[in-house]
Amino acid sequence: MYRSIYISKNEWKVIYHLPSSKTLREIARNTGMCLSSVQNTLTKLYRKGRVYFVPDYGKFGLIPIALIVEPTVIEELPYGTVSVRNIYGGGRILKLISALIPYVFLEEYCNSIPANILILIRGLKYYRWRPDDGGTLYLPEKGTLIPVFSNIFTKEEYPENNCFREVENITPDIYDLIILSAKLHRGPFIRHKEALKEALKIDQSIALTSSQTLSYHFKRHVMPAWLYNTFIPYLPMNEVPFRLFYIKGKEAHIVARSLIKLPYFSTALIDVNTALVLGQPPCFMHERIFELLTMFDIEFPYGEIIMSSKSIVKSTPYLWKFVRWDGGRWVWWWPEERLRVRVRK
Repeated sequence: MYRSIYISKNEWKVIYHLPSSKTLREIARNTGMCLSSVQNTLTKLYRKGRVYFVPDYGKFGLIPIALIVEPTVIEELPYGTVSVRNIYGGGRILKLISALIPYVFLEEYCNSIPANILILIRGLKYYRWRPDDGGTLYLPEKGTLIPVFSNIFTKEEYPENNCFREVENITPDIYDLIILSAKLHRGPFIRHKEALKEALKIDQSIALTSSQTLSYHFKRHVMPAWLYNTFIPYLPMNEVPFRLFYIKGKEAHIVARSLIKLPYFSTALIDVNTALVLGQPPCFMHERIFELLTMFDIEFPYGEIIMSSKSIVKSTPYLWKFVRWDGGRWVWWWPEERLRVRVRK
């Protein structure tokens, strides 16, 4: 048994319209709610999960990655690391490391990991669950979300395997990365001025700039990379642990894109013939999920993988630390700063 998250009708209205709304006022207009009601509803939702800004990282020259490594004592990790957790799969205790880094530093990052890397998944395509993707039904009488399996596993929807757009070979401006970092850390609706104010608290070397300059960077560079906003509900981890689906095979991308449409799945990273999907599917969904997965040409090398409820490391990289001004332009820079790991016994 697990405690499902109750979602009110107004909360569902806001959740459903988040992906297509760039501002709070757009949510109010699309839902027919007043602005204050939208703000109050979002405050309540933050107690049940998290609101995410989902960009096309490739347009910033960035890439999210996940590494599964052999268990070892890790005291520090390179900058850009987002989280480290113990995972249990294939009868072994392993570690899952996630990071967000410039693509040009992918090899350097991996070489800096003080553990044997078993699996590397590059997020050449990166998705979060979105409520309007066809795999979720809201039941207002119960205030809960249920999966719609008939709408997700459609091979014809993803006919081409491994059609990945290259990560752009660009170096973004520091103010692009300040705004992006704030939206990833504080949510999609943080104001540009507030983003700069927060950055200055962390890094006094940042030069002040005008509101007009910040607005220019937001409109010309950040928003063209915006894909959607979304809300991810989180169930109690001691009742419904996070599960990882590490998938290999020529149809791995189809499975990942299908699973991420279901409620209680949160993140999917898709690489060439491999994918990693993370979620909290309750037990009532398991039989149907695994039954449908037999339709595809895939493998699960580690079987079912369970994530520990204890976070060893959880960090938010300040992405502007990856650039510096040199020779009249912004260039990528590998930070010497390392992330200290708190070892749990």
